[in-house]
Amino acid sequence: ALRPTLRVDHFKGCRPTVHWHLNDQIGWLADRDPEMAEVIANIQIQENEHLAYAAGNRCTGGWDWLEALISAATGALIWLSTRGDSNRLARELAT
Repeated sequence: ALRPTLRVDHFKGCRPTVHWHLNDQIGWLADRDPEMAEVIANIQIQENEHLAYAAGNRCTGGWDWLEALISAATGALIWLSTRGDSNRLARELAT
């Protein structure tokens, strides 16, 4: 069975950029390729553990600008690496 998707409110202040992409992949694959969706869900479990650790151990010494920059860069790299497919996938799932 697939794990529940990410709830952002669990990760106070951390930006789960990659996690939105994982949620979209799992949602799209669930009916098309359940085995692959399960593989990605297992990766997401590990990523959620990393994010929870980061949320519980983050330094708040004025580095929010760097976190925002890294989040924006990560989102851009996901978009570039998928040639925009990540956006099309999110739009398809929203309809």
